[in-house]
Amino acid sequence: RRLYGYSNRMAMNVLLINSEKPRTGKSTYVQHLQQTYTGIKHLSFAGPIKNLSIQFADALYTNLPSMEHNPIDYHTSTKDKPIGGIFENNTPRELVCDVSDLYSKFTNPNIWGMVAYENICRAKEEGFEYCIFDDWRRFKESKYLQDKQDLKVITLYLSKSDIEFTPTSGSVASFEGNISANDCDLAFEFTSNWDNTPELDSVLSTYLGLKYNHG
Repeated sequence: RRLYGYSNRMAMNVLLINSEKPRTGKSTYVQHLQQTYTGIKHLSFAGPIKNLSIQFADALYTNLPSMEHNPIDYHTSTKDKPIGGIFENNTPRELVCDVSDLYSKFTNPNIWGMVAYENICRAKEEGFEYCIFDDWRRFKESKYLQDKQDLKVITLYLSKSDIEFTPTSGSVASFEGNISANDCDLAFEFTSNWDNTPELDSVLSTYLGLKYNHG
């Protein structure tokens, strides 16, 4: 079998997290898991796409030096605000969705699943036992990874009691809200202040066999 000599006996544990709406605390929760347990690699489907989006914007501004240059910032507080300049009212969230679709159209429909798999393989080589993606949005990526016999994939649907969100465009709507709790192996709702987080820790510990970080 291709790539790094994987075998079924050494399947990598992969957790894919989807949420009802943005800003449920997914990234913060994964950071908490990394601090609490050992061997966890935090990965992202969108990370490579964000880099390509920034390169795209930089290339445009290089060829349009007289245009106002507003940076593409994917920070939580700015990714839903208009970029301005040549991008006008488009937001970073919209840009990353459109760039994702563009590259999928001109390369391979499973391109982001393929990239994710390569990153999982590298994490395995680095000695990690678990890979967690906190930005799973579409079935095509999960299906691609679930078809890999060297991976053990578990899906988690997260919601939060006080979050409201309306997609800002058709491109964002094509990513957000396509996966329901019924589509996932596990579902969990955070309280407004996340004080039930230990309950989710216990569930994931059982499913993934997580080991405490005693350091």
